[in-house]
Amino acid sequence: MAFILVLTGIAVIIFQAPVPPRVDENVTPEPERPPWPAGPVVIVASQTSAVKTPYPPDFVCDGQDDQKEIAAAFRALPPKGGTVVLMDGTFYCTDSFDPANNSTLMGQGPDMTVLNFLSAGSVRMNSGKDIRLSNFGITGKGSVYISTSDVDVEDVEVFHVDNSYIAAFMIYAANEVIENVTFVNCRAVDVDRWGFVHSGEGKPNIVRDCTYTNCQAINCGRYDQYYGVDHQYGEAWDVGFDIAESLQSADNISYIDCHAEGCWESGFHAESHVLLTNIRLINCTSSDNAQKQKIGGEEVDFGAGFLVNEGMYLENCTSENNTAGFHCSRVDDSYLVNCLDRGSEKGFLMLTIGEKGLHLRSCATEDTVEPVYVWTGPTLNVTLEDMAIHSQTLRPAAGITVNALARNPDGIFVRDSVISGYDPGIVNLAENRGRVKVANVSVIGSEKNFINCNVITI
Repeated sequence: MAFILVLTGIAVIIFQAPVPPRVDENVTPEPERPPWPAGPVVIVASQTSAVKTPYPPDFVCDGQDDQKEIAAAFRALPPKGGTVVLMDGTFYCTDSFDPANNSTLMGQGPDMTVLNFLSAGSVRMNSGKDIRLSNFGITGKGSVYISTSDVDVEDVEVFHVDNSYIAAFMIYAANEVIENVTFVNCRAVDVDRWGFVHSGEGKPNIVRDCTYTNCQAINCGRYDQYYGVDHQYGEAWDVGFDIAESLQSADNISYIDCHAEGCWESGFHAESHVLLTNIRLINCTSSDNAQKQKIGGEEVDFGAGFLVNEGMYLENCTSENNTAGFHCSRVDDSYLVNCLDRGSEKGFLMLTIGEKGLHLRSCATEDTVEPVYVWTGPTLNVTLEDMAIHSQTLRPAAGITVNALARNPDGIFVRDSVISGYDPGIVNLAENRGRVKVANVSVIGSEKNFINCNVITI
């Protein structure tokens, strides 16, 4: 801003800085929207869309059977593909729809663009390649259903869906191999069903080469549960992340920075009959699961933060307040590195360990009721190294317990570890089958350090 001041024939130009507009602290800032896509674009507006677009919408929904306009938008894309942009608002769907080959379905954000399925349905990918979903939410009776390869899902949230289907996000291998699927920043929140599931039927039915990054499964089955499409099951097993349900095999699956919380059964789960290879969980957390027991009053089958089976590698993973922190069942050639349990009933529960063994490195427990509990079955090659087992108050329970049902206590080796706040330090109740090997283990605050163990010098 400028104005002129005249002084005795001399004109002086004075500049005044513009007054910044007043910012109302109570005004919600405009949400950040995804960048406008390059290439061919077809725009679909909801009945209530209010956001202006660079171009007028190609389709405008009326709030009834909105999946028809969305499907028509995909048909309007050129053969080489492109992006269907859903604007803000709620799209009311009564059936599934299928994104096209080489296409993207993009909303304005999970809170801004919502697909409300009034009947059981899904954003369904039965065929095609190179399909991408991003930046929208799904509610009602909806899900994301993937039965093809080469799919990317980013910033998609499924929330408040009912129990008309088993999963919020499903990869389903029916007589085929599903591969190269990625999930980034996806969430299943307050869903009356399971969160993220791998399953299938026929032969082959294999899922491989999939990655989950920064995904969350919150309160899966906590408020209501999936009992089958026809409610034919008498019990529910809703979990957060199901690595392998009804599959021949799952291979090269990674979970990075993922979180499960408040689920009915377990946070991370895998069925033991499925061949698992190269399953990695890195920097994952799982807390307050086993709601089946905590609020439902039913006995849990697992209630685990992490169910660990064969061929799995966990690093920097944390369990908190679960029935079992790390439920290691039918494990063979599996590793837990720098993993922590805090406050669970059992921290590291072990049973039926294969010949290639279970190996814990630099793992810890804090105020866990029974930190390490070896329950039953073969225990041929179990190594616990650099463990830190700690309770703030002295507990009349062992830091490491080997149950009388364990078949091979002499196959268990504990070394270079510290146990504090538990009495005794290590107890072996299967002494008639052999003694647990112990080397360089310090026990603090216990009257009995080792019971039925073989203390050796290395």
